[in-house]
Amino acid sequence: MPNKYLTTGNVEVVWASLEKPDDKYGEATAHHQITVKLTPELEAQLNAIVKELGGKKINGVYENKDGVKCVKFKSRQYLETGVFPCVDSLGKPTTVSAFKSDVVRLKVAGALVTKGMVKGSVSFYLNAVQIVTKNTVSNGKDFAPVEGGFVSTDAPAPVASKPAAPQITDDEMPF
Repeated sequence: MPNKYLTTGNVEVVWASLEKPDDKYGEATAHHQITVKLTPELEAQLNAIVKELGGKKINGVYENKDGVKCVKFKSRQYLETGVFPCVDSLGKPTTVSAFKSDVVRLKVAGALVTKGMVKGSVSFYLNAVQIVTKNTVSNGKDFAPVEGGFVSTDAPAPVASKPAAPQITDDEMPF
């Protein structure tokens, strides 16, 4: 039975490994992956494909430690390049990857599993990622200094905008 493709609506990223493959369990099982919050709309779309393929359940669905229902999608398609490509909101390729709290749209392919322990379930494989909204993460420049606060010993010294001219008195002049 052929794969069934689905382009999701907007979903929030919980975790992603798109910049480099996840090879935690060795190179033979390396893959790119993205985990998103499982909205009721997405769950209904996935269940419709499960039913159409004759499956019993969706693989990769779980509840995280905060009680949020999530679904994980994997791909081995771009292992040679090392990076899973993403497109921006206009559909143009970008070197930016999706990360936690970004809003994305995904293209996934559902396939009925016909062997093994999960026989009769449907796995959904990641085919494409469109970044709709990037989560803005502060790099520390949003904060004003705090008088008397903690100062890291490994922090770089502040750079003056213009180096001050050395102050030399008449007694220090060499001529």
